[in-house]
Amino acid sequence: MKSQFIAATTPGFVDFVLHSRPFVLSIVNLPNYRTRTRMEQITQHIPRDDVRWLAHRLSRLTVEQIRDCFRAAGYKADVTEIYAQAVRKRIAELGTL
Repeated sequence: MKSQFIAATTPGFVDFVLHSRPFVLSIVNLPNYRTRTRMEQITQHIPRDDVRWLAHRLSRLTVEQIRDCFRAAGYKADVTEIYAQAVRKRIAELGTL
């Protein structure tokens, strides 16, 4: 699993990547297209202090707790392990900001 997580950083803010805009032909359902397109904006211009706070909170989760989340959602063991490690990596990435 390899996808971009952090789009850009400045001394005061962080922009995250969120791919929520539907395929362009989905524009036939204009209200949904607009809503999904606007969702991308909520991950932009996040104050670094807020990112640090979130990183601190998330860093307290154990790998086992993260695995439990995926197991509870019905993921198979091999997928659970891959996703849990990806989440830990992203939490660590937040901690460097």
